[in-house]
Amino acid sequence: MLRSSAKTQFRRCYFGKGEEPHRTSFRISFESPHLEWVSRFGLIFTVLLLWSSPSAFSSPEAWAVPSLKRLQPTTPPGSAREIELFAARGEYESFQIGVHPEDGELTSVDALKPDLAGPNSEMISAANITLYREHFVHIDLPIRGGTNRSLGPGWYPDGLIPFVDPTSGEDLVGAEIDAAPFDVAEGTTEVIWIDVFIPLGTPAGAYDGAFRIVSDQGEASIDLNLTVWDFDLPLTPSLKSSFGIEPDYRAKGKELLRNKLMPRHSEPEDEAEFIENYGLNSTNIGFWSGASNESCWMAPAPSISEIAAVASEHNAGLFLYDYTADEIDHCSNLYPSLKEWGRNLHDAGIEHLVTMTPTPELYDDGSGTGRSAVDVWVLLPKMYDAAVQRVSEVLAKGDEVWSYNCLIQDDYSPKWIIDFTPINYRIQPGFINQSLGLTGLLYWKVDRWSADPWNDVTASGAAYPGEGMLLYPGERVGIDGVCPSMRLKWLRDGVEDYEYIELFKQRGAGDWALGIAAEIGGNWSDWTADAVALETARRELGESVGRIFYDVPEDFWAFDAIAAAFDAGIVEGYGDGGYHPTWNITRGQMAVFIARAILSPTGQELLDGYVPPESSSYIDVPPHYWCYPHVEYLANQEVVSGYPDGCYRPALLVTRDQMAVYVSRAIADPKGEAGLVDYVPPEEPTFADVPLGFWSRKHVEYLSEAGIVQGFPDGRYYPAVRTTRAQMAVYVARAFGLI
Repeated sequence: MLRSSAKTQFRRCYFGKGEEPHRTSFRISFESPHLEWVSRFGLIFTVLLLWSSPSAFSSPEAWAVPSLKRLQPTTPPGSAREIELFAARGEYESFQIGVHPEDGELTSVDALKPDLAGPNSEMISAANITLYREHFVHIDLPIRGGTNRSLGPGWYPDGLIPFVDPTSGEDLVGAEIDAAPFDVAEGTTEVIWIDVFIPLGTPAGAYDGAFRIVSDQGEASIDLNLTVWDFDLPLTPSLKSSFGIEPDYRAKGKELLRNKLMPRHSEPEDEAEFIENYGLNSTNIGFWSGASNESCWMAPAPSISEIAAVASEHNAGLFLYDYTADEIDHCSNLYPSLKEWGRNLHDAGIEHLVTMTPTPELYDDGSGTGRSAVDVWVLLPKMYDAAVQRVSEVLAKGDEVWSYNCLIQDDYSPKWIIDFTPINYRIQPGFINQSLGLTGLLYWKVDRWSADPWNDVTASGAAYPGEGMLLYPGERVGIDGVCPSMRLKWLRDGVEDYEYIELFKQRGAGDWALGIAAEIGGNWSDWTADAVALETARRELGESVGRIFYDVPEDFWAFDAIAAAFDAGIVEGYGDGGYHPTWNITRGQMAVFIARAILSPTGQELLDGYVPPESSSYIDVPPHYWCYPHVEYLANQEVVSGYPDGCYRPALLVTRDQMAVYVSRAIADPKGEAGLVDYVPPEEPTFADVPLGFWSRKHVEYLSEAGIVQGFPDGRYYPAVRTTRAQMAVYVARAFGLI
């Protein structure tokens, strides 16, 4: 760890700590004429000395970089001095700061994180911000691949060195690889990774703060503008996962859980803490059959009592599974054994997980229940693409299908190798998994290390840098544990992307959200390499989650009316989670809205108790018809009437003049035309296209005087124009005093 030079110390004494030479004002008094020439010479000599040193006037150039963009040691300075992030509560968002000398070198560089100031004096404490310095490794491989190609030889940032101990929060001092302070050589770039966590309970709104990059040569700052959306991501991820680890299970498990991925193994004594603090949702109970891509032999299944005994040691709230065999598509001789394992696991209440293609011979475990021998089928992209119909079959049976990644087994799907673009890691967990209906993610190992893992990332083979290695050992950076990689962070962000879509599915708006997912990652061969497109889609999802309806943003002209009518139980959305404000309204829908509005705020409850006549008033609205009670209620209140042929025509679209008739009758006292008998409209028509003698002029003028309807800027009402669902909400909300 290098410290500031004597020259730098002199500069500090002369100019003052933190001051820049070009900003310093000199005031010199020559009181003795005999010393004037000496003083002038000394001043000139000092200034020349300072100007002569390349590093004397070097200061940091710092710029903001999105999380899905890599910088290299030779990357020139960028121009972004601020960055804008958007996040839900319970979510991590990340960005990077590049640091480069203006001229010469930088010494003793450090980063200072701020509290983020928000609305109404709210604050996100700096304790929720984690700083890392990125560690570069060199990859010496040519460009590989087909439609998904690697980036070729060069320096790649990957390991993340924490500024402080993640457990104690104490500064790390004396480490062999230290995060800060650090030096930046002339003409080179160092990079800081920043995680920002949004605590649950944080009020929604805009937050900001400035990150300071300080050095012996001066400082720079980067502004963060963070928008916190008004919804939560759950502590426990909806996406299941299984990431293989070796001992030390506790430290490695915590690091995975901090990044929303599940360790394959957890010690029973740690599970309560892991569930409460980190959202652990599953664990493997640990029986292994011996069957793999290298061996078509399978040990006899453990007994039900043996399985139950091990399972009883684990927390009952976890998804307990047994990862029995690995990549055994070629082992048809094992089907009887797989059924035996499946039956015993099922009888003990454990799910059976195998990495293999769904196979009809295993769709029944032989127990008589019709349950598949395998509950969780885990597939590589190429395995999925070769068995799409079978995947559909097991999903229809209620089995789960997960995805996994390993090596480079095709030339089109995402790859988890260091020299591929960052979006490879993020696109699979979230958008592709959701698009294909996959509910989990598996990776064989995260801690397969070489003898020198901070410099040699080829423990799984020279052609696969970073394979099986998402964590780095902590000893060399001064911590008793492990350090994350940037790739782990990108996977975490993919898990959060999955959660966004899951929230829409829970609200009944899954089709709309899955439509967005399909545009970004529809399947293994059709996915975007554009990080901006991914972030745009995520932002569209995030801005819609907190809405009542995804298609009614807060700046929509009728938002207040739709929201008020929704809160009053008058309007509802569709099964896709949308309100569809531009769709036209039918006479049947109009009857529902107005009937509920008359009985608001518990209109539907009262209507549920309303007993309509046994025989229908209209031949086309029989008693079993969906809006029968609403139409009959309004007919009883003399708000609606039918046509001469005895029909109501519930599917007929409603025009603006008709809507004025229905709403005016609904708010009149008494209801119906009887309540409007004494109303005299103004002599001069309010609207040019609703003249004297117009059939619904009385109703339009009645609503106009009440401030319920307004014309268009051209002075017209446009009575024959069909009424939209947005306009209907405005009519009702104004008429019944909701806004």
